[in-house]
Amino acid sequence: SSSSSSSSGVTYFASATATGDDDDEEVQAIGEKNVMRLPHLRQHCTECKFVEDVRYKVINQRYSTTKSREEVYQGVQLNSKTCELCYCYICDKPASECKQWGGTPSQLNREDHCNASDKGDSALIYKSLRDAAKKGTATDNNKPKSKKTNH
Repeated sequence: SSSSSSSSGVTYFASATATGDDDDEEVQAIGEKNVMRLPHLRQHCTECKFVEDVRYKVINQRYSTTKSREEVYQGVQLNSKTCELCYCYICDKPASECKQWGGTPSQLNREDHCNASDKGDSALIYKSLRDAAKKGTATDNNKPKSKKTNH
């Protein structure tokens, strides 16, 4: 059997099949309609895959083999891709406006914001960068430049 339900303006379509065990049904989502997309941190994007701990692997030289080096580079390339609603975790602004987004594997930089996440082995490092950016003590290129005033 199939059914649909509506909640908050989103309609979900589901297909249920009986398994034979006390009339339990297995529900499988087969589509969505009227889904509202909202701005989100890059790590939570459903359109672009995100690879955690790329920065940690770079810092700790966790790519001693050619294969692992390629995996790190591939992670950076994946993390640098965004949809139009992705936000930078550190800058708290659209990823398209982040001046330290990075993502060039040949110039792998440990400070690239595209790899920032609040999960994994690098989470504390990125949280401290985020906190510094919020306080205005960031040392990156996203920090607003102060205007010199003559007295």
